[in-house]
Amino acid sequence: MSKLKLWWKGRYRDFVTRSRNARILLIYYTNLWRYNSQKALEAFLFGQPQQQASVSFMITKKMRKSLASLGYTEQDIDKMTPREANYKVNCGVQNSIGVSGSENGMKQFQTENQSRGFK
Repeated sequence: MSKLKLWWKGRYRDFVTRSRNARILLIYYTNLWRYNSQKALEAFLFGQPQQQASVSFMITKKMRKSLASLGYTEQDIDKMTPREANYKVNCGVQNSIGVSGSENGMKQFQTENQSRGFK
């Protein structure tokens, strides 16, 4: 084969590859646009979807600051589980004077959870 034929064969292969990639990108962005449009229309017609539940797996610096502003000491915060800390921050459970916050808060937390049917 001559060099010219090899060169054209390479250029044709590049063209085919680029065309295939362009087609894939076009399909991807078309599907993405359809999906986003459908979700926006559903939100407009039926309101926002329900928020999904989240599980705390660590106590963040922001939560520590919030707990400190509620009157908990560093020792109390260190003894808390992330679930307890999240509950106390979200519900605004203040630390009682004279009783360790972790003991009082945990009793209140357990009592409220038992009344809701949690174990």
